[in-house]
Amino acid sequence: MGSTETHAFPHKLVLYTNHTCTWANRANIALAELSLPFEQRIINVDGPRPAAFLALNPRALVPVLVVDDEHVIVESVIICQYLDDVASAVCAAQHPSLRRRQLCPPLHGQHSGGGEADGPLAAALTRAQMALFIDVYWTRFHTLLFGLFEAVDQAAEDRIVDEAVDRLLGEVQPLLVASYPRTHETATANAGVDAGVDAGVDAGVDGPDGPDGLFYGGNTEFTLVEVITGPFVVRAMALSRRGVYPARLAQRVQQEAPRFAAWAGKIAERDSVRAVFDEHVIVKRSVAKRQRMRKAAGLV
Repeated sequence: MGSTETHAFPHKLVLYTNHTCTWANRANIALAELSLPFEQRIINVDGPRPAAFLALNPRALVPVLVVDDEHVIVESVIICQYLDDVASAVCAAQHPSLRRRQLCPPLHGQHSGGGEADGPLAAALTRAQMALFIDVYWTRFHTLLFGLFEAVDQAAEDRIVDEAVDRLLGEVQPLLVASYPRTHETATANAGVDAGVDAGVDAGVDGPDGPDGLFYGGNTEFTLVEVITGPFVVRAMALSRRGVYPARLAQRVQQEAPRFAAWAGKIAERDSVRAVFDEHVIVKRSVAKRQRMRKAAGLV
């Protein structure tokens, strides 16, 4: 995980975070994947925030990144993109011959393929496709799950699960599959995502699970897609398996979206994710949150 070759990083990074916060998990994972040294300061998200922290972020939210005791960066997506950009820039300035791990393809400098003319264009296109996947996952699938805590009955839960999985099948999984490198066989097999087992077999991969061990775009390492969506994917599947969300959510994903399920499983195994995701703690807190929300809505 991350760069196998370490060099002095010239900037001081302090991350204010809490491992129970899924948004904050993004920043921790990005730092780990990029092998960047940082100081971690845990903020209690269950009580009043310290005045010093509120001075950094009046909204009282984690994560917050402070660079060189001077520059304050807030919002998880912005922090992760900044970390990727600054790691690349520092590496290029200090060690121009070293190809450093990146979460996004670089727009300038070294490119993994193509000539000087089409390298930046290809990188920009990939970045746009990654941004689209992140947006579709979030707006078309994951945000629907928030309604489960206030569903009035099982029928309402079932409707939310069915709509979410239908969107996953129709909009999210196709973008994931389309990101994989396409050979003649995969181009044919993936003409319809619901080709199922045949698509996996024709592509020479591990059954219906998609490319074995690969992340977005056919990468063997995390990309920005996994850093941003991964914490939420892992949490959603864990809550379903543990009965906080309906069990049929994880069951339908496993049965009907095997490539997405395999991708989610690989994310959950990643060291950078395991370091911040304590399933027992998250389930316990989510049960309590669900009870509070249902009581506030007059459902219990």
